[in-house]
Amino acid sequence: MRKLLAVFAALGMAGSAFSGDLLGLKNLSVDGSIEYLGKQANNQTDADDGNEDSTGDTASRVRLGLNAQVTEGVSSRIEVVRYPDWAGNPAMFGDDTESVNDELDNFEVLNAYLELDNILGLDKAKIGRQYVGRPGDLIAYFGPFNDDYLYVTSLSSLVLSKKVGPVNVNAVLAKANDDDFVAFDTDDGDGSGDENINWITASSDELIKVEGATFPLEIGLYQWLDQNTDNADDNQTLNIYDLRAGANLLDNALKLSLEYAMNAGQDNNGGTAVDYKGNALVFKAAYDNEDNGWGVKALYANASGDDNGADTKDEAFHSISSDFRYGQILSNDTNFWSSYAGSNLTGYSLSGGLDTDSQGPGLNIIGLGGNYNLPILDKKYTVYADYFMAKLNETGSFPDDIGNEIDLTVKYVHNDNVSVKAG
Repeated sequence: MRKLLAVFAALGMAGSAFSGDLLGLKNLSVDGSIEYLGKQANNQTDADDGNEDSTGDTASRVRLGLNAQVTEGVSSRIEVVRYPDWAGNPAMFGDDTESVNDELDNFEVLNAYLELDNILGLDKAKIGRQYVGRPGDLIAYFGPFNDDYLYVTSLSSLVLSKKVGPVNVNAVLAKANDDDFVAFDTDDGDGSGDENINWITASSDELIKVEGATFPLEIGLYQWLDQNTDNADDNQTLNIYDLRAGANLLDNALKLSLEYAMNAGQDNNGGTAVDYKGNALVFKAAYDNEDNGWGVKALYANASGDDNGADTKDEAFHSISSDFRYGQILSNDTNFWSSYAGSNLTGYSLSGGLDTDSQGPGLNIIGLGGNYNLPILDKKYTVYADYFMAKLNETGSFPDDIGNEIDLTVKYVHNDNVSVKAG
């Protein structure tokens, strides 16, 4: 049995504006956050009840952003982030051998981009290092993760947006890794290569019009290309076709959503082509009764698995950089590994979410939950209860049950920018 106690505190700063100009920049504003996470866990690294391993960690993340108008129709953003470097210097509280000077490598500029309005017929164009995708997205998200790492990532990318009638079109052209010091030097001899991440989506909630309701629809095409060398037998191309539909009913009190994603492409690394054939289905339902301060929700998620790891078809579902969450342990705990086939079920990786790795066993999640805003103490406290059932789809002779998880959480909201959660 895995037990986890976590306390999370967050302080945000929103839009504090300066008057006047600085270095020719106008309309300066700052934003950011200071976040603290502490956790204590028992028996989290394996399924052996006789090995009661215990850990306790505390960590912090600091973000500070500066926004400014460069010239007419052009704005800019720079954001500096400090987060724990778990692979190197954890920089945990209580370590008297660490100081700011010892962890300078943990400070990174993760936003440095320009945003241009109404250029070349587009509504917006953003170019530079930036966060892309949507928090909680199944397929692709690069930004601050709210897992046990408090990790942050971003992409050097070009993001384009245009509204065509009732349809919003968004495109992302990104470079996840540029192998060459000089862009046109294609033979540096180290056997690695560029990684490109691109996608385009078309979405609208105006195509179906019903009074008191909206029906959002979206179609997307995603691609991750890892061109290791210039050889035809040394590259990976993962394509993902994605369909999303939803219904917001009863003046947005009832929200339903359905997403289906399908893999295509090939892994040619090693000389034998393996076709990507996986798929995933996610259904969510939530009802929020604001008048009485309570809400309920349900989740069903299923990712296909592969029952034959020796053939040339990879039927396990794959994502690019998922932020799909299901439970404080199952998808937030960075030390949680399945004892079945070595499957990585943590929330963050190049894949993550419902992805169970190359020709993996797949994953099935059922979740139920509810929340209640206590009608006392100025309604600053909300309690949450969630229950998750998890199992693998294709395990051969191994058992398929991962286990059940119960999460109990209390959230205190001090004001719009300060909150504390304990679970």
